[in-house]
Amino acid sequence: MTKNTILRLAIIFCEVLRWLTIILGVLLLVAFIHLQINPAFYKDYSLVIQTGGFLNSEYHILENSQIGWTKTTTAFSLSSITGISLYLIFFQMILVLSFWYMIYFEFEKIIKSVKNIQTFQKRNVQSLKKIGKYFILIAIVSFFYFITYCQETQVAETYRTIRGFRTGFNINFTTIFIAIIAFIFAEIFKEGNKLYQENQLTI
Repeated sequence: MTKNTILRLAIIFCEVLRWLTIILGVLLLVAFIHLQINPAFYKDYSLVIQTGGFLNSEYHILENSQIGWTKTTTAFSLSSITGISLYLIFFQMILVLSFWYMIYFEFEKIIKSVKNIQTFQKRNVQSLKKIGKYFILIAIVSFFYFITYCQETQVAETYRTIRGFRTGFNINFTTIFIAIIAFIFAEIFKEGNKLYQENQLTI
């Protein structure tokens, strides 16, 4: 497989990922609107909170009697999530999808420039820096979660309503590491651009 064939496939792959991101965003928007109209439809769909971060805790109230703070792994049905937290989750997911779209877009620009033998150009340095910034923004947006809920649960063979909230923080080291790699490559491409400019002056 030739170099140009690999690069063409990489460009197509980036384009497919961008379109999939758009489709996923549209589906997410439709599901969010439908959830407002018919929340009962989503009672069998659950949102599971990852507890790999720190300060993950839950506070809930059962029939006006305080239960207290716990560290459970409760899966919340989508229809039970209430208040502004539902909009916060939607906003976070849309932002993350938007950042991923821009990452694919910038990466595709870099591949196209490499295909056209214009690797060490300033625009590639800028694209790599943007990719690094987008990964940092993904880590920031995903850092905090807050969920308010109202759902039924079985207590002593009877079903009772639990109201409460769950909050926590999570540092995504993977996205931060990739961001650092992107910034390092940006500096490498920057030095390559300087050498390219010097060669152009000596010709």
